[in-house]
Amino acid sequence: MTDARTLAERLFEVIDSHRWADVTTVLHLDAEMSSPFGDRLSIAAWLDVNRSFAAACPDGSHTITDVVDAGVRFAIEGIWTGTHTDPMAGPAGVVPPTGRSVVLPFCGIATRRDERILRDRLPRPADDARPARNAARAGSRPVTSTPPPTRSSR
Repeated sequence: MTDARTLAERLFEVIDSHRWADVTTVLHLDAEMSSPFGDRLSIAAWLDVNRSFAAACPDGSHTITDVVDAGVRFAIEGIWTGTHTDPMAGPAGVVPPTGRSVVLPFCGIATRRDERILRDRLPRPADDARPARNAARAGSRPVTSTPPPTRSSR
């Protein structure tokens, strides 16, 4: 069986080099891909998301930082980086280029079948957990929607 790291490296090589026609050499024909950009996407719909990133950030690339291989299922952690030099089409419309570097950490859970990836799921961040997590990383208290009580003026 092809190990998880090799499968992930093959998939990211296809994506990062924009070899869209080669994706089925790594993804199973019945593949379903889920991410913050859509649940249970077909290969064609998932490629549309990746093409949008590739058009907006042509230098985008994946770096794998960790892999946990548990047989048929595995987890991949990494960082996607790129420079936002062109417009990016998305569900909310087009985002004009910023010229800034983009760094997107990711962690996906995948299932393999027949030496290819059958399912991949990049969980959506919990909206209510993000402020607390980001504040903890910054070494401060989380921002709440209710301001602290103030003393009245006398």
